[in-house]
Amino acid sequence: MEYSPPIDGCRCSSCGENVVGEGTGCTAMDQVFHVDCFTCTTCGSKLRGKPFYAMEKKAYCEPCYVNTLETCSVCSQPIMERILRATGKAYHPHCFSCVVCHRSLDGIPFTVDAANQIHCIEDFHKKFAPPLLGVWGAHHARPGTGGDGAHRGAGPGLPRAVLPLRGLWLSTL
Repeated sequence: MEYSPPIDGCRCSSCGENVVGEGTGCTAMDQVFHVDCFTCTTCGSKLRGKPFYAMEKKAYCEPCYVNTLETCSVCSQPIMERILRATGKAYHPHCFSCVVCHRSLDGIPFTVDAANQIHCIEDFHKKFAPPLLGVWGAHHARPGTGGDGAHRGAGPGLPRAVLPLRGLWLSTL
């Protein structure tokens, strides 16, 4: 932020005393301060001539401001720019990536596994979807045999994934 010389006779926004004399005051955040009164809200370091951050009309030195920021759930570094929020956590956009292929998932559909790990849809299906059987598997019911398979009526030899539905039977008309 730019500083401009104070006008004689103004009151310091911090201590309330008059700011008089050349070089004794400064202006910041549309307020006038004594040079010694313009300090970081958190640590008290003098801010005249240094970069500072204004939040809710309070001034912070850069290290104290950085300490107020959220940290990334992946790299634990402060998030200085855009925050990506997903799964109840904060991320840098480049840190929000698939645990398998490491592709950035910023703006891309994703899902999480039982351990709350983030996956792109493709890798989630590769990792967790049951494999398709080229021929009816021995542990699945064959069409028309009355076994425990959930799907009925497919022709012999057709590749099909048959998933038992734990006692529920589906029928089609």
